[in-house]
Amino acid sequence: MDGEIYLIELFKVLWKKKIFIISGMVVFSVLTLIFFLLQPLQYQSSGFLAIASDSYKMSLPDYKEASSVFFDKKLFEHYFFSEVKGPKKEWKTFLKQLLLSKYVKPVYAYTKEDQEKIGGLKDMENYIMGIQISMKNKDRNLVKTFVTVIGKFIRDSIFYQKLRGFIISEFDNTEINLKTLNKEELSSLFAISLLNEKKSMLNHILQKYKNSQKIYEKQIIPIEKNSYQYLSPIVQLIGIESQITDLKIKLLKIKREKKKAELIIEFLGKFIEHMNNVKRGDQLLKLWNKEFKKFFSNKNKEDSWVREVEWSLKASVLDIQDKFYKKIGFFAGGVSVKSQKLPVKKIIILVLFFSFLLFSFVALLIEGNKKEK
Repeated sequence: MDGEIYLIELFKVLWKKKIFIISGMVVFSVLTLIFFLLQPLQYQSSGFLAIASDSYKMSLPDYKEASSVFFDKKLFEHYFFSEVKGPKKEWKTFLKQLLLSKYVKPVYAYTKEDQEKIGGLKDMENYIMGIQISMKNKDRNLVKTFVTVIGKFIRDSIFYQKLRGFIISEFDNTEINLKTLNKEELSSLFAISLLNEKKSMLNHILQKYKNSQKIYEKQIIPIEKNSYQYLSPIVQLIGIESQITDLKIKLLKIKREKKKAELIIEFLGKFIEHMNNVKRGDQLLKLWNKEFKKFFSNKNKEDSWVREVEWSLKASVLDIQDKFYKKIGFFAGGVSVKSQKLPVKKIIILVLFFSFLLFSFVALLIEGNKKEK
C-alpha cells in the first residue's frame, strides 16, 4: 500500500514537471543530433599490392621477414619525405602517431573458411596473394597521399630485402665455395705428386728389369678377395699417366672456378661496403648498376670466365628486379567520402530514453528541495 502511494506521488511530480522534462528531452536530443551531424566527413582511400605471380608466391615466413622492414617507422618516414613535398610539420605530427600495421593487412590465398572446408592447411602451404592498404581520415589529401606512398614503400621494401639478401648470400656462398675449391686444389695437387712419385718408382723398375717392358699379355686380374694381382710396370705407367691427365684437367677447372669466385668476392666485397648506407630498393639498384658497370669495364672481357661472372650476376639481379619489382603491381583507388551510416532511429530512441531519465531525476531533486524548504 505504501509502495502504491509513493508511485502515485512520483507520477504526480513528473506530471507537474512535464514541460521541464519534455523541454529538456527535446533540447538534449536536438543538441545530440547536431553534434553527430556536424562531425567532419570521413574520406577513405584504399589500394592493393598484388604480390603472387606464376614465378613467386610469398610464404608466411617471407611476409613476416618483409614486414619487419616495411613496418619500420623510421624507414617509412625517410621514404615518405623523399616522395612527398609538402608541410613537413603537419606530416611529422601525423607520422609520429602512425601505426602502419593498422592500415596494412595481408590477403591470404586461403581464408579461414577455405581452410575449414578443405580440412586445414599448414602455414607453409598457405601464401600471401597481396597486401590490402586502406585508410580513413577527415583530411582528403592525407588519405590519398598516404595510401599511394605506403603502397610504393612496401613494394620498394620487398625489392630492397630481396636484392640485399641476394648480394649478401651470394658473397657468403662464394666465400664458402672458394674455401672448398682451395681444398680440392690442394687435394688434386697432392694426388698428382703421389702419382708422379709412383711413376718415378715404376720407371726405376723398368730400368732394373728391362724385359718387363715387353710384358703385355700376362696380366693377372684377381676375382677372389685378397688374391694376388699383377700388372706390368708399363701398363701401370699408362694408367698413371691417364690419372694425372684427368687430375690436371680437374685442376684447370678448379683454377677457372677459383678465378670466378675471387672476382665475385672482389666486386661484392667492395659493393657491400657502399650498400650499408642505402635504405631504399630503387636506390640500391641504381648503386648496383653504377658500381657493376664501373667494375667490369676495367676487366678483360676477352677472358671467358670474366664474361661468365658478369652475365651471371647481371641475370640474377634482372630476375630479382622482374620478380619483386616489375611484377608486383600496385593498384591505388581514388578517394571516396565515407558517409557515416548512423542508425538515426536508434540514436533518437536512446537519447530520448536517457534524457527522460536524466531530466526526471533532476525534476525530482528540484521538487524534493522545495518540500524541505
